Amino acid sequence: METWKDVKGYEGLYQVSDLGRIRSLGRVCNAKNNSTSKKRERILIQEITVFGYCRVRLFNLDGKAKHYAVHRLVAENFIGNIEGFEINHKNEIKTDNRLENLEIVTSKENCNYGTRNERLSKINTKNKAIWCKGVIQKDKDGNIIARYDSRLEAERKTGFGNREIGRVCNGKRKTHKGYIWENA
Repeated sequence: METWKDVKGYEGLYQVSDLGRIRSLGRVCNAKNNSTSKKRERILIQEITVFGYCRVRLFNLDGKAKHYAVHRLVAENFIGNIEGFEINHKNEIKTDNRLENLEIVTSKENCNYGTRNERLSKINTKNKAIWCKGVIQKDKDGNIIARYDSRLEAERKTGFGNREIGRVCNGKRKTHKGYIWENA
């Protein structure tokens, strides 16, 4: 059986369920032209962020909108105060926002949970190779000024952004901060 609770700060406007659904409650709203309109009760459509989490947009009584992560709404309203903690999806499926799948953890616990580290070590091996490639810093006349083991090392030692250095190395820019950069 699905349990519903008012969303904190949006009492009488929105409710969250232990199954990870959000609903807008039926109500009468004031429109801009001094008239009123009826809003029917409905389940909100959840959008997926670029990071893979579900979120919804809630409007306050003044009509101002704010986005909220669904897993945080479920945890705040069913578990309690989550300030300073992270919410972990036990089954590692970011869109599964059922209360039974969520737990409050520290940032370190969240990073070390499940297969996260194993998955990270397997993906982006191509990008890791690029980030680990050495780079050569040259002046505009082509004279070598320095060699670095990686773009990140070049950034640490010169203060120049490693992404911009990479754009020069990849031929998307000619120079960065007055220097030519090449892959070693």
